[in-house]
Amino acid sequence: MDLGVHFYVLFMNSEIIKFFECFRDTLIEISEKGFPIQIPDELYSPSSIENSGDLNAITPFLKEADENLSRFFKQDPQKIIIAGAKDYLNVYPSISSLSDQIVASIPGKFDPSPQNLGKIVWYRVRMKLARTGEKALEDLAQAMNAKKYVSGIQDVWKKINEGKTGLMILENEYRLPGRINLIDQSLLPNDEPEITMAMDDIIDIVIDKVMESGGRVVFVENGLLQEQNRIAFIPQE
Repeated sequence: MDLGVHFYVLFMNSEIIKFFECFRDTLIEISEKGFPIQIPDELYSPSSIENSGDLNAITPFLKEADENLSRFFKQDPQKIIIAGAKDYLNVYPSISSLSDQIVASIPGKFDPSPQNLGKIVWYRVRMKLARTGEKALEDLAQAMNAKKYVSGIQDVWKKINEGKTGLMILENEYRLPGRINLIDQSLLPNDEPEITMAMDDIIDIVIDKVMESGGRVVFVENGLLQEQNRIAFIPQE
């Protein structure tokens, strides 16, 4: 399972532990099944340089968070990003049953609101995904020369719905409000008749479908796929 646009974020500091389900920069705070976890005031140490409190005393709360997160992971496995107080981020992987699923650690004292945290985390995710962009563009050039690719959202979606897996390349900020036709599963603009199911962002649905098939998704800088209408797909042979 590779890092994609759907992932989990566990935020922790000396006051609270929060859990988010994430789709790109949109974070949804989970307030059930043990989250959030409030840290008792007596464990909070404002004199600490890192505001991290007593790490030995906080370990049971980190273990509780890990147990709660594991329940979500079993139902829907996704990669995990941890964020918050540096000392806690150093301790958590050592006690976590999901340490091999942690793909990034973002230390800092920042506002853990979904909007603010979403910007911080998605920037890191984009950077990780973009590292493979140069090689993906080389693969695309070869596929174009061999005429073994499709481009444009409609043709990409059609190929994926045929059950094809492979490499999908798209621009960083490509978003497409739209709908999926419930009859033939085609993509439609938002102004089509109400025989469809509305979606906030069709692109996220396409990305998830590629990931579910075992394919790869790579983001590149905006403007690099103008000729391909911002998205391309190379089917695996």
